[in-house]
Parts: sequence; structure tokens; C-alpha cells
Amino acid sequence: MTKNLELKTQASDYYTSDEFWKNNLGKSSSFKVKVVDALLKKSSLDLPRFLNVAEIGCGDGAFLLPLASLLKDKGVEFKIVGYDISQMAIEQAKSNNYFSDSHVSFHVAPVEDIPHNLDIIFCIDVLEHVENPWEILRGLAGKSQYLILHLPIEQSLGHWITGACTRSNKAYNHIHFFSWESARLMLKESPFEIVDFQITGATNFILTFNSGNFIKKFIHWIRYVAYKFSPQITSAFSGGSVMFLLKNR
Repeated sequence: MTKNLELKTQASDYYTSDEFWKNNLGKSSSFKVKVVDALLKKSSLDLPRFLNVAEIGCGDGAFLLPLASLLKDKGVEFKIVGYDISQMAIEQAKSNNYFSDSHVSFHVAPVEDIPHNLDIIFCIDVLEHVENPWEILRGLAGKSQYLILHLPIEQSLGHWITGACTRSNKAYNHIHFFSWESARLMLKESPFEIVDFQITGATNFILTFNSGNFIKKFIHWIRYVAYKFSPQITSAFSGGSVMFLLKNR
């Protein structure tokens, strides 16, 4: 086995052996659904009456289940399928699922098994974990009309000063650390083009006060205002995260 294959096996084993999910099950991602909602409104993307979507790297359904609730509240009919390579995560997702399997279902499967003719594929906080982000993007090309991608921005002055990238690696096994510019350049070389984007920290004023003490809330408020003024410059100083709406070229 070559060195590259050994590295790929080691990284994959980290998730399939459930080492990652033992510490990360049960964490809410409902705030990301609000970012999706804001992005769709900003881009003026009209959803069909029946929405057929999938998520790659769905974990325990922490994003997909709140998304399904949002679509139900909007009166949108849907079929949602979540895929992950971790058996533990999928079993937990099935246990958490409060929708029928005809509306929301979960499966252990890689990118290659995602079907074609979907409306939207979600790739939420996945690319920072994989050996080759371009390989994932190429594997998703042509399978849906749109791809919604959420990425942490961790190449910033603040991350460098505080050593936050090292903490992300230890806590979440991040192996890629994107800046605004490197994310844009990655997508430029992918099969997708950027339709629109939404900075997570500038999505909703209330979201800036969802946790932390007074000092953290004040810092979040400052970042919210700064992101509204200039997302690119602010992310260079303090990082954050961004959600892209992408379309096949």
C-alpha cells in the first residue's frame, strides 16, 4: 500500500471507527438552517413545490432534521436523504428521526452512492475533514442543480494568534484550513460556480447572542456589524464561516 493510500485509510478510519462521533453526537446545527434560509432569500432562489435533496456527511441528522422542520413550516413537500460513512452516526440519526422514512431517511454510503436528479445537495462542514476536497466536489458534480456548501474560515489573523487551528484539529480533526480567498480559489477550480453566499456571523442579529457571557456576546455583536460592512476583510482578521450557493457549470 502506498503512503497516500495509507493516509487516506487512516483519515477514513477516524470516522468509520466512530472515534469522531463518540465526542460529537447530539450537537445542534439548527442555526445553520437559519443561514440556509437567509441565503435562499438573498439569492431569490424559488424552491419547487416538491423538493428532492440530500446531504453528504449528515452525521446524526443535526442539520437535516431542523431543515425538514423548516420546509414543513413553509409548506414545501420534500424527500430528504442523509448519507454518512459512520454507522454509529447513521444509527443515531435514525433514532432521532421524527419524520417518516418516505420524507426523511438516512443511509451509510459514500459520495459515489448519492443519486442524480436532485434539486439540492448539502455539504455542511465536510470539506475541512477530507483529504481531497476537489475529489468530493467532482464526485457531486452533475448530481443536483445546486450545491449548498458551508465552510469554516480558519485562516485568519485571530486564528493564528490564538492557535485556534490546532484546537480545531484536535477537537474536530480539521485537516484543511480555509481563508475567504482560498475557499474562492478552490471553488474556481471545481465543477461549480458561485451563485451567492451568506456569511454565517452576519445572518441574523439574534444569532450573535445565542451563547456565551457578556464579553463573548459583545465580541459577536462587533463581528456581526463588521461582517455586514466587509465580510472579506473581517474574515481575514477574525475568521468565521460562510455558506455558498453553487451551481453546476
